[in-house]
Parts: sequence; C-alpha cells; structure tokens
Amino acid sequence: MFALEARFDMGALSVVPSSDRLSLPSHTALAHSLLALTSAGTILYTHSAGTTISKTSQPIPFTPQTLCRIASCTKLPTTIAALQCVEAGLLSLDTDITLTTLPELGSAHILTGRAPSPSDPTPPQTTPNTAPITLRHLLTHSSGIAYEFTHPALGAWRAWSLSHDPAGKSKLQSPDPAEAYAVPLVFAPGSGWVYGYGVDWAGIAVSRASGQSLESYFQTRIFAPLGMTQTSFYPARIPDSDGRLASMAIRKSDGRLVRGFNGPSVIPPGVKEGGGGGLTSCAADYIKLLVAVLRNDGTLLKPETMREMFAPQLGGAGRAAMRSILLRPESFGLAGSLAREGVVVDYGLGGLVNLDPIGSAGRESGGMQWGGYPNLFWWISPADGVCGCYFSQLIPPGDELSFGLNAQFEKAVMQSFGKVRAKL
Repeated sequence: MFALEARFDMGALSVVPSSDRLSLPSHTALAHSLLALTSAGTILYTHSAGTTISKTSQPIPFTPQTLCRIASCTKLPTTIAALQCVEAGLLSLDTDITLTTLPELGSAHILTGRAPSPSDPTPPQTTPNTAPITLRHLLTHSSGIAYEFTHPALGAWRAWSLSHDPAGKSKLQSPDPAEAYAVPLVFAPGSGWVYGYGVDWAGIAVSRASGQSLESYFQTRIFAPLGMTQTSFYPARIPDSDGRLASMAIRKSDGRLVRGFNGPSVIPPGVKEGGGGGLTSCAADYIKLLVAVLRNDGTLLKPETMREMFAPQLGGAGRAAMRSILLRPESFGLAGSLAREGVVVDYGLGGLVNLDPIGSAGRESGGMQWGGYPNLFWWISPADGVCGCYFSQLIPPGDELSFGLNAQFEKAVMQSFGKVRAKL
C-alpha cells in the first residue's frame, strides 16, 4: 500500500489563511481521509492527507475525525430509517403513499412539452399524473421527482417559477421540506429513473410516520445504537465542531484549487433536516454505519430486509434510463466511469448496486456504492467482506482525480485484504 500512500500524500491540498488561492497541478492529491473496515469492525486501512481550514480559521489536518458536510451520503441512513418504519408497519414499500403519509404528492403533475425561458409568460406545460407513487419509487429515484440540476426541464421550471410565481422564492427557501421539495414530475412514476428529491420525501414520510423529527429519529434509532456521536443535522451539537468542521475547496476549470466556504451547503437553503442531504459527519463515524450494513446482524434491520437493500429494484425501463443517464459526461459525479466500463448496474434500496464485478476497483458483484456532492464516496462489498469510505470537501462534484483516487484506494484494499467473505 506504500505506493498508494505516496500518491495520496503527494502535494496534498493545504489552504492557509494568508492566501486563498493555490496554484497546484491538476493531478495533485487532495485533502481527504480514507477508511476500510471488515464486518467485524477491524480496521484494514486508514490514511489521511492534507489540511483544511476550520470554522475558527485555523488550518487543521484532514483526519478521520474531520467533520464534513456529507450531502447525499445522508440518503443511506434515511433509507434505513424508512425500511425500519416498513418493518414496524408504519409505512409500506408498495402502496400509494399519496393516499396516506404524503398527500401533497397526489397533486403533482408531469412536465410535458417545451421548457419555457424565464422571460416567457407562458407557463410550463403539464399533464396530470394518474400513476401511484410508492415509497419504493422514492427510495430508488424512479418516482419522476428530479433535482433541478439533474433534469433540464425541471431546472427550466424552477427558473420560470422564480420569475413568475410571487411565492416561488419563499417556497424554495421554506423551512418546511414538503413545501421546499414540491416540484412537478418529469415522468410517470415507475417508468424511468432520475436522481432527485425522492429520498428527501422519504425522510418526510419517516418523520410523519414516527412522530419524530428526522434528527431525533436518526439519533435514537440509528446513531445511538451504533455509537455514532459525531453525526447530526446540526453541527453545533457535535462536540468541538467549530474546531473540526472543514471548509470547502473549489477546483476551477483550469485545475487550480481555491479555498471555498465555511457556511452550510444545504439545498434548498431553508430545510434543516433533509433526508436526501444535510448531515454533518466524519469518516470515523460514518464508517460505523457502513460496517453495520455489512455485518447485517439485526442491529438496524432484519437480515432479510438488509438483503433486499442489495437487490436490484428497477425494471427494464428504469435500468435502461439510468444507464443512459450514467453514460452522459455530465453524470460522471453519480457513478464515475462504471457505465462506460460496461459494468451492469442497477439501483438498490440505499445506493447503486453492481451486478457485475468491477475490475477497476477489484470489487466482486453484489456490492453497493454512493456518495455525496463534495466528492465523498462510500462502498460496501458483502462478497469481499469489506466496506470503505473516502471523505473530502471539494466542489464541483464529479472530480475525476477524486474518483480515480477512490478507485485506486478500493482496488488496493481489495487486492490486499479482500475476500474476507462476510456473509450477507
């Protein structure tokens, strides 16, 4: 592993208060932390490099204890929470959730036709949705609910509504997630795949079904049983967060790295507890969740429910739509080059599942992976008995160097320690 460590260490990003611009070569390694563990919790490999700037403006080493805004890494605990509610009979995976827990989605229309410009007074064209929306749809991004940045038609709708709807801005900035996440569909539920607010709506369902805030539910039902004391929607509640919360780094189009910001990165900005993104955590804490999923000992979910998480959930149309999206250059941030490598993938309950082995990472089939906007990545391989995570704070997403380093990290771990064969 020493050659790999040398690559990670080489010129690791260091942002200092006296200068917020660093002219580093585009191949330079970034401030990051890596962890790989077995289902028994045995640390196979840990490595960190570089420094960042804390909220107190002091340079700090980037370590497994460095607090990061983990963005869409929030989706995994939200999915687990939703499945816990299913096991408890509070929610159902396959009944129409608009008739029970999420009635707001019952009035969602489907965008059709052209996407108007903000200066066009003609409103976007829509048609009523007649298909049911299920929790399974929400958890697998097959509900038709997109993000503005993942579907051009929804982005155009948002721009138009901000220009023509007097309440458009207040809705987007609302602290009520059901108002902030209220967007039209881009296809009929169950007929396609698009990355979007579906898991955020699942988080709303968990809160309503359980009668708890999402923060309270996570802390009592997921984080406390796993000893996760460094994860919260509210960084100030984490001990010494001011001294450990990393700032963002930004890679410019010419490859330069500049110091980013220390503020929250939640979108929409008014939502404090978003099931699709919003948690703050550190690699040393988040890996506990990955180990629990890998171990599958009943602490979080019944073994059969955990196995269902790793099962492909999409039908033929959904899988084809996802593959088409993943092949686009602008979608590199979702799954790297897996689609271009020809790896057959599907979406499980919690993340992307590889139905083929991944040669570039040395991973056997049947694994799961996802990540977060600031180039964070996690992966779980039951067949290899290993899980791991790569934490950084770098935007924009889809940084090719970061993806490459994560793939090298996983492959080195698999070559050295794989085939532990913890059984799921």
